[in-house]
Order: sequence, then structure tokens, then C-alpha cells
Amino acid sequence: MSSTDTAVRHCVFPGCRTDAQSTPGSAAPLCRRHLDLARHHGWSCRRLGDGYLWSSPLGREQLVRV
Repeated sequence: MSSTDTAVRHCVFPGCRTDAQSTPGSAAPLCRRHLDLARHHGWSCRRLGDGYLWSSPLGREQLVRV
């Protein structure tokens, strides 16, 4: 996974617009709640050209454009 995009200042989890925390090594800018989901509860994220593609633990995917 790539490093956090410093131009995006809000959480990029689907449906969230909370201020993001800056966390080294994180795949995406996330708020504390969604950082916990991504690290410990099976969610994954990858950076695409115009957004982030999220995959749930059940395999559902959602693109969040930034």
C-alpha cells in the first residue's frame, strides 16, 4: 500500500468526512474510528488514480473519489 495522500485532509472511508489523522504507513487518510476498522477488522484499501477502492471483509467494494 502507498503512503497517505497529504493533499486530502478528511477521512476517505465510504460516507465519512471527519478530519483525518496523519498516520505514517497508512494506505489512506482516515479518522481514528476508520483507521481501527482498516487495521483490525478486515477492511482493505488501495489508492487508484482518482480515489480509493475499499474492500469490506465480505468482499464488497466501493470507490471513494477525492
